[in-house]
Amino acid sequence: MELIDIYDEKGNHIGTEDRKIVHQKALWHKTVHCWLYDKLGNIYFQIRKDEKTFYTTASGHVSAGETLNEAFGREIKEELGIDIDYENAELIEVVNFKLDRQNKDRTMFGDRAFANVFAYKIIDVPTFSLDPNEVIGIVKVNANEALDLFKKEKGKINAEIINLDNTITKRLIDFNEFLVNKKETAIEKYGKVLEFVINKNLEYLKDFIKEKHAGQTRKQGTPYYEHPISVAELLKEKGFGYDYYVTALFHDLLEDTDATEKEIEKISNSKILKAVNLLTKEKGYVMKNYISNINKNELARMVKLSDRLHNLKEGIYASKIWRLKYIKETKKYFIPLAKNTPFEEDINIALKELIKSL
Repeated sequence: MELIDIYDEKGNHIGTEDRKIVHQKALWHKTVHCWLYDKLGNIYFQIRKDEKTFYTTASGHVSAGETLNEAFGREIKEELGIDIDYENAELIEVVNFKLDRQNKDRTMFGDRAFANVFAYKIIDVPTFSLDPNEVIGIVKVNANEALDLFKKEKGKINAEIINLDNTITKRLIDFNEFLVNKKETAIEKYGKVLEFVINKNLEYLKDFIKEKHAGQTRKQGTPYYEHPISVAELLKEKGFGYDYYVTALFHDLLEDTDATEKEIEKISNSKILKAVNLLTKEKGYVMKNYISNINKNELARMVKLSDRLHNLKEGIYASKIWRLKYIKETKKYFIPLAKNTPFEEDINIALKELIKSL
């Protein structure tokens, strides 16, 4: 007998009951959906033995008298065979889950669960000892790529499959390999946890640039790292996605810090590194050629326009000589670069304001 706490529809505790009875009578109870992720924005799904589909890293019922965090740690231990500091798991959301289905013996299975979705950051990929009766592998994917996949509801993304013996297989995985129940969408099921992981990743990347730009200041005396963050936020306001945001965070690293190409690619991707290289001014650069190269890369182009917009807005803190040079440069190169983009109007307005400040 497995006893679990039961509740009314409002979440008030009303007693305990055997797990089988809970599902026979469709009684409300609590479950935990356990997710593991890392600072680089990767999230870990499990491959269920029976369905062969990808689902939460681990999941299960909360036993009678057990706390949610204790249940998180127990499920991770039982299904994945690893110990974690479960008290540091973070609650993301609570979902009221309802499901009714007919079993093979024609009896009814009713599920009424307060599903508590938790996430826990791992430092290194652990050596798993998977329960082969439930789990036949772990799927490591980039949370941002998974989010894009679920929005499109079709396509494939890169993944690393951690097998029962902890060997790794790299392959493309398909949208249809993820578990999504009837009347659900992938975004509804996994969207919030993916956004949580992405935001945690961006916090890490912001800390990275803060460290690299440490001691540097802008003309008005503010910490320099506030500039790339502002550039990134301007892009976000315009509706640009993850790669644009991260490129903006990184756009001055190679030019102004000791950050290396290897470091940047390790914590982002080759597409972002290419754009950062294009945005980096080499010694003795020619502006015409610099802008021409940027114009050929949409990622670099949008980040450069956001960078120019922010610099125009803060240009009032610079000397008159600098402002005159910047105004001339903007008219010659950046007004044409901004044509027919979301930045065209804003750059023109900011340019007029800087001219007024002379």
